[in-house]
Amino acid sequence: MSEQRWFSARIRMLCLIEPKGGDSYLDSVIVFRSTDFNSAFIKALEMGKKRETIYLNDENHQVVWRLKEIISLDIIDSETLDEAEVYSEFVDLNPGELIPFNTEFYPEQSQPTQSI
Repeated sequence: MSEQRWFSARIRMLCLIEPKGGDSYLDSVIVFRSTDFNSAFIKALEMGKKRETIYLNDENHQVVWRLKEIISLDIIDSETLDEAEVYSEFVDLNPGELIPFNTEFYPEQSQPTQSI
């Protein structure tokens, strides 16, 4: 049996609400183990399909969450997940916003939220 490696998959779910359709996505990064890239892709598809759901909202309209795509699939080059980077993204500042070069930051005052 092949050795399992760590992978991360960024999956995109689409929220469809009757009668109008979809107007928002939910992207999730999922960490899991698999033997190779092809089996990891199949596993990412399975995990995304498991997240598909249908229910009625408070206006009695059907809400459908459907897997739209696997955005990225990466091998995590690490024996453990301790300090392994699983997602990064460049984020532009708002138009016209500029942070001066000598600005001091105070990350210890951060108040992080939870995404799940």
